[in-house]
Amino acid sequence: MEVKTIDRKKQIVDAATKSFSLFGYKATTMDQVAKLANVGKGTIYTFFSNKEELFDEIAFSLMDEMKGRAEKAISPTVTFSENVHNALFSMLEYRKEHKLTIKLYQEAREMGTPAVSDALQKLEQMVVEFLSERISRAIESCGTIGVLHALANIPDSLKVAAISENSWLDKFYNTCPTSMSSIEKAEVLENDDEIATKHDAATQDSQNQTSRGQLEDKVETHFVALVNVNGKVYELDGRKEKPVCHGDTKEETFLKDAASVVQKFMNRDPGEMRFTILAFAPTQN
Repeated sequence: MEVKTIDRKKQIVDAATKSFSLFGYKATTMDQVAKLANVGKGTIYTFFSNKEELFDEIAFSLMDEMKGRAEKAISPTVTFSENVHNALFSMLEYRKEHKLTIKLYQEAREMGTPAVSDALQKLEQMVVEFLSERISRAIESCGTIGVLHALANIPDSLKVAAISENSWLDKFYNTCPTSMSSIEKAEVLENDDEIATKHDAATQDSQNQTSRGQLEDKVETHFVALVNVNGKVYELDGRKEKPVCHGDTKEETFLKDAASVVQKFMNRDPGEMRFTILAFAPTQN
């Protein structure tokens, strides 16, 4: 017969959360927590030095839960602005509905308890930092996505030279075959720590950072990929719902045909000189 180990720390944290939610921070005592947790008061002190430390543990857990709620609200099927709105709304709704945050905001408003005010300030700061970090990642990632789009669609004759066996790119493309949906691919990329590290390292220099912009904006400090798929030039832009076809092409003329599309982009703003063109194509005479 298996004997289940009792998680005393979790018992204490759960009991303290209940006590703080019912009575507030100031009115909660370690005796109350011990009674609710059904443990001796001394047991609490084996995990937490004082009430402040116990409260901090719960506050950090609350922040993690709010971020988890926001992460679940983010979907690759909706627009960037919708995701920002949904993430913020989910965190604010969580804060409004959670018994502990309701009680803490009430205590801060009516009693001004310093520990509570400080915790709520950290909570608000966490919301701002979380959204700021997510927005920054989305803004800066268009170059990475552009490279992935381009390399995924180069001719087989170039893939051997461009993508090393067992490299991150090789593993990623094998994990995400053509049959996989774009949503599934986005989830794989989102949860890949290695590409996140590589991307962060590459964007430390401000010269490498770009702005996603709006769909109606001119192509400025933003990366798109032009690829040859089944004899057509396609523009792949993360701001748009689907690929944009720019006409016929073939492997021998793709570089020239892609350059014609780029020329159209340049004609939108002839005075703009901040652009980079990176071509994956056979050498042309």
